[in-house]
Amino acid sequence: MVPIAANGQAGIAVYRGDGDVHRLHTLHVFTITAAGITHNRTFQDDAIFAAFGLSLTR
Repeated sequence: MVPIAANGQAGIAVYRGDGDVHRLHTLHVFTITAAGITHNRTFQDDAIFAAFGLSLTR
């Protein structure tokens, strides 16, 4: 996982193991309130990954 931020909200980019390579799988953006995480928006789109400058592999 790699921490990210989107519009001032916390998030993570999740990489999935594929042999010796980790491939970008999903991007999660959290809405955090006093009650904790109230929403988790999940994206799985190469165009969105590119907008964050994320490498497709690690």
